[in-house]
Amino acid sequence: MPTSLVLSNNQAAINGIRAAGAKQLILAPGNDWTGGHSWTGHVNASSEYMYKLNDPLKNLAIEVHEYLDVDYSGTHAECTQPGPSNLAALTAWLKKYGLKSV
Repeated sequence: MPTSLVLSNNQAAINGIRAAGAKQLILAPGNDWTGGHSWTGHVNASSEYMYKLNDPLKNLAIEVHEYLDVDYSGTHAECTQPGPSNLAALTAWLKKYGLKSV
């Protein structure tokens, strides 16, 4: 699915949740399995769109996950990927746009 559609769907969900009166933290995923290592630097990357999300309550976090095995799948027993460096670009992106992540 195009990341622009993920953005549109996420924003519609945020709007609906807030219109219903909910004030809880909303977690918004990205595209392409929302992996931290792939958040930036790819064509149609989540980083190109998700900073546009708007929560009127400013109680929004970007949902990412990171498997540290050889192919980022979580299907191998051994962790071979360096977590901190894999998330460096995502961390810089979050800081640039004043966003938080879980």
